[in-house]
Amino acid sequence: MALSIEAITIIDDLVTNLKNKGVSANRSSVMRDVISNFNIFYKDKRDLFTSPSERKPNTFYLEKGTHEFLKKWTKSRNLNYVIEQFILSSDFTPSSITDEDISFLRKTPEQVEPIRISISETAYSVIDDILSFLDPGITRTSIMRLVVQRIIQLDQGVALPKLLAKKKLDAAIINYENIVGVDKTQELISDYLNKNYDTD
Repeated sequence: MALSIEAITIIDDLVTNLKNKGVSANRSSVMRDVISNFNIFYKDKRDLFTSPSERKPNTFYLEKGTHEFLKKWTKSRNLNYVIEQFILSSDFTPSSITDEDISFLRKTPEQVEPIRISISETAYSVIDDILSFLDPGITRTSIMRLVVQRIIQLDQGVALPKLLAKKKLDAAIINYENIVGVDKTQELISDYLNKNYDTD
């Protein structure tokens, strides 16, 4: 069974805690218990998450750089499943939309790129239900941008726009450094931080 490093770390912590309590445990015994509880939890919730064949693909225009970042972030995880899981969770409801979220939803990124995402009709219904509480100008694409931002923020504690902005800044610094050299780049950054840079 292929698991992420994060999941294995959690399992190892559980094994350690159980052993500290005098319980004989190892990774296999913990996984057996996890699978057993998983089956019990989902026994009457078979429609909670749909299979890939039941998902309908759609193209969403998200901020440029999102696709590359998501590919690195998800690694072995299925992006469509992760997105659908969040949409169908109790963390994403009309009441969870804050004033800050609404401000974010009303803004359109200057540069966008198409990203193909497949989710179920049930997930689309959740999105449309949330849209019914918002301004008419807010679209499914806007909601998907918010979903992606929320997922990244929950996982890394940093909002996606900040991560993308940092990526652009890193690229600009490297590009400038390749043209004028390290010393001139450090001088420009120092001047910029001291607000002594030339705006022309």
